[in-house]
Amino acid sequence: MDQANLTTAQQLAQAASAFHQRRTGHLPESVTVVLSENRLVIALVVVGGLIGSSLIGIFAKNGPFVFGVNVLSFIGFVLSGVLGLWLLWGVVRSGRL
Repeated sequence: MDQANLTTAQQLAQAASAFHQRRTGHLPESVTVVLSENRLVIALVVVGGLIGSSLIGIFAKNGPFVFGVNVLSFIGFVLSGVLGLWLLWGVVRSGRL
């Protein structure tokens, strides 16, 4: 194949195959490349935002409050909720988990 026309997944598969051959002396029968880790990253950011906002909400005693919650905590909950809905929409729209 022409190197200029290869997709990122194909280039990664070729590199992994060459690495395996150098390491073991045998070509692998197949190579699987997964390029969809972005959902995992978004999910981790959402969870981190929710946990961080919860901690701010628990320990913040001073400062402005909105709906009985610290403003920073409220902003974190809203942003995490928006990212979570965006992730859910992407999963529903693609039809794949």
